[in-house]
Amino acid sequence: MKPAMIFGNHMTLQRNKKIAIWGKADINRTIKVKLSDMKTCVETQPDSNGDWDVLLPEHEAATGLELIIRDGQDTLVFHDVRIGEVWIAGGQSNMEFYLKFDKEWKAVSGTICPDITFFDYPEVSFEGQLEQMDYSKFGIWRTCIPENLPYYSAVAFFLARKLHETQGIPIGIVGCNYGGTPACAWVEEKKLAGTPGTCWLEHYKKDLEQIDRSTYEENFLRNPMNDHTDPLKKTEEMSDRILSPGLSREEQKELLEQFCQNMDGSALLAFLTGPWSEKRPGGLYETMLKKIVPYTARGILFYQGESDEQYAEAYEYVLSELVRQWRALWQEDLPFLMVQLAPFEEWMGSTGEKYPVLREAQEKVSKKLEQVYLCSSSDAGMQWDIHPKEKRSIGERLALLARGHVYGEKIDCDPPEMSSISCEPEHIVVCFRHAEGLHLEGAELEALKVYDRQGDLLKPDNIIIKDNQLHLYGNWPKDIRIEFAWSPYYKVNLYNKWENPVKPFRKIILT
Repeated sequence: MKPAMIFGNHMTLQRNKKIAIWGKADINRTIKVKLSDMKTCVETQPDSNGDWDVLLPEHEAATGLELIIRDGQDTLVFHDVRIGEVWIAGGQSNMEFYLKFDKEWKAVSGTICPDITFFDYPEVSFEGQLEQMDYSKFGIWRTCIPENLPYYSAVAFFLARKLHETQGIPIGIVGCNYGGTPACAWVEEKKLAGTPGTCWLEHYKKDLEQIDRSTYEENFLRNPMNDHTDPLKKTEEMSDRILSPGLSREEQKELLEQFCQNMDGSALLAFLTGPWSEKRPGGLYETMLKKIVPYTARGILFYQGESDEQYAEAYEYVLSELVRQWRALWQEDLPFLMVQLAPFEEWMGSTGEKYPVLREAQEKVSKKLEQVYLCSSSDAGMQWDIHPKEKRSIGERLALLARGHVYGEKIDCDPPEMSSISCEPEHIVVCFRHAEGLHLEGAELEALKVYDRQGDLLKPDNIIIKDNQLHLYGNWPKDIRIEFAWSPYYKVNLYNKWENPVKPFRKIILT
């Protein structure tokens, strides 16, 4: 009898929903499952493949429980079980970004909070990888105590801390993320066939044609870049600084030059999207996501998009499909709280050139799909680093979205967004939603640009914030283009009263 990996000591289960429990067992056994405060068990029989699942009845928030599973011969007991709020934390490296590397690590490293727990699914990119490597540092529930905190997702930690503070119940985070991965890796491969333009599927097919399978597998296993079994193990000094505190531009160039000089055929194979690659279409959907479904949860936290810069024009389609497919797996329209990509220009050879397109795609998805909400990170970016080091504002803004849209608090939880622009010869008025208490932090408004029809930059004579609107005074031509935070990197210092920064926007006004 073997329950799914996600069940263990210290786990948090979702309150006020039926609780899914599943696993493998001998087909001739009867599986009985209960929480320690339940009078009777829920029973089921494994199917012909030995798979079984049950739904426990809804339960109010609680602590100090046990989950008991019997098959008539063996008994498994999981201790220190909580019932509270569970959030799935998905995406790539900025969601994965460990608390140890956060700017505020020293301030939070001593945190002890028994009612926050964290589970991180192992980063596996092909079936059988779990058996080939030692992933014992993953796949366990970690309590919120100092020795466990380095492994927490920084974004998820700050969200969980704020939700625990405001909701007063246990909070559980299920991490299912993998650095450097495009959205297509988290979507069923066959559903990507409708992606517009030349995209990941075509790229993948071309890469497969260059690969000898036996050589590929041998090189994959010996390449240290593919070892994700212990993300916090001590590394060389330069590599250890990549995440914290980060490398200067000069150090990045030096490291890239050194890497290129040492590159051989096996290293080149690492850049091909092969059958074991975490970047391959549909790969992590199968090897990671489906392994945690249908763990009962309140919603999804999603921070991803940096690795879709190559095919930014297809991101709206793929991201929309991702939301639909994840909801289909859980058979529930779970709320999606997404982080809009932070300001960024260049890091280790990658650029933010297409980030305005990606941010616009995230905005469109949040508008066209129900219960998809966007968190602004417009003040959190770093010009020469793809990994912002200060994750508290992002985690707490995600928590704010949850408090308003999911938990029903009467707060304006969304970031300010442009709603309309009116233009007169000497006066432009920019109106916003969610802009109560609109204010500048600093003497001058940053990130705003106004262009004429020829593309020449125009400067306002005066800028005034009045009645939660932005008033731009000047001698304006009839045809203008207004852009706010519409570049790879920018600085935003315009906030509402919740210290939520204004989201990027662009408006073309033609007469």
